Amino acid sequence: MITPGESGLLSKLEDVSALASDLLTVLDDRVLSDTLSRNGRTAFEADFSENVVVAKYKAFFDEVAL
Repeated sequence: MITPGESGLLSKLEDVSALASDLLTVLDDRVLSDTLSRNGRTAFEADFSENVVVAKYKAFFDEVAL
């Protein structure tokens, strides 16, 4: 769901230092912040917006109702 460096940053699970470092990276790098925000929003709208999710559920229900 997240492409590292493109639509977000991924930190190791339960690694507080890595999370803090990633947060500081985003806060300190306006270009990266803008890129992640723009690409993350685009990915969300393409795969997880209400219209997309409802359409996927409708298609699924149509398929299993046969």
